[in-house]
Amino acid sequence: MVLGCLWCVGLVCQTGKLSLLPIWRALPLVLHTVAILHANNTRDINNDLNAGGRTLAAVVGLDASVWLYKALVIVPYGLAMVRVLMTNLWYALPLITMPIAKGLVKRFEGRHFKSGVVEDTAKMQLLFGALTCIAEANKPMIPLHAVVIVVMKQMAERMVEKQQQ
Repeated sequence: MVLGCLWCVGLVCQTGKLSLLPIWRALPLVLHTVAILHANNTRDINNDLNAGGRTLAAVVGLDASVWLYKALVIVPYGLAMVRVLMTNLWYALPLITMPIAKGLVKRFEGRHFKSGVVEDTAKMQLLFGALTCIAEANKPMIPLHAVVIVVMKQMAERMVEKQQQ
């Protein structure tokens, strides 16, 4: 997150313009980072309440904390899908980690906070981030519209073959 902020500041200093592009690119990873921190706060909610702590999880309560964690884990996948539609298929790589996210959300919904969910959220974020880096490195390749045309053509050909049988 700090490097993302520095990148934005550096971009403004070099170009004299504020661009939303660095924020757009960093947002999925930022949301997963916040999910890690929020999972930790939710895990420690009882200790925080007993000690008079005022974390977000303690203030909003357990049900809202579970909802917020789900949003923090799931929204980056929606953003990745938008990037695929706007750019190319390489940005679909982070979607490979969706089954991990689904398992984490189920564990969180089941209130299994002590089962390593914080550590596993961090591992998921690491994989998501690494796959995002690979996508960034390969972004000029394979425009999505070309792949969609090929897939639709193949689907149409299969439908025609089935109708002819």
